Amino acid sequence: YPTVVRIQSLLTTSQVMATFGVKPSDNVGRIAFPSTQAAPCFPACFPHLFKGPVTGKHSPRVLVPCGVDQDPYFRMTRDVCKRMKAHKPALLHSKFIPSLQGVHTKMSSSKAQSAIFLSDTSKRVAKKLRASVSGGREELDDQKQRGADLKRDIPFQFLRFFLDDDKELARIEAEYGPGPVRAGNKMLTSDVKALLIPIIQGVVAEHQKRLAELS
Repeated sequence: YPTVVRIQSLLTTSQVMATFGVKPSDNVGRIAFPSTQAAPCFPACFPHLFKGPVTGKHSPRVLVPCGVDQDPYFRMTRDVCKRMKAHKPALLHSKFIPSLQGVHTKMSSSKAQSAIFLSDTSKRVAKKLRASVSGGREELDDQKQRGADLKRDIPFQFLRFFLDDDKELARIEAEYGPGPVRAGNKMLTSDVKALLIPIIQGVVAEHQKRLAELS
């Protein structure tokens, strides 16, 4: 909390409004929230984690992995770091894993069908992935001939993140996506989902196993 308040004292309302598109008619929470979101990039928030100083030139440097949509919060802090006697944070932008409901939507904890939760059962994971948006053609014969639109195909997008075998991913791309059929018909959406489901089930199960060991 002291770090949040310190950031707020060094920012102007006009800075926050310009950075985040806040309007005068918006509630005061939209003005205050960015400081709360950005505060963890300062070691002073976690003095119990560090043996040395948490401010000044000998304080730890911070690397923040985040989605590109979070960039404005930490870019904003770079304007106040010197006055807070802290190093400017470095950012590592990660790619989005799209929502199960489409590549142009984000996962949301308030929309159960949009995301795979780490608390989901294997059965629940499978059900969600089978219902995810695909880029397959509406007609079966059309899919067999033309292949899927991989840019909007959620199962394939998930494989890009979670399938470790690059050669296998390239094979799926060639046999499922658009382009000439190399041998026989194109893969179907159900084939790709069948490949994806055990991979995601394994990731979730491994997390749950390690969590149980901690507690």
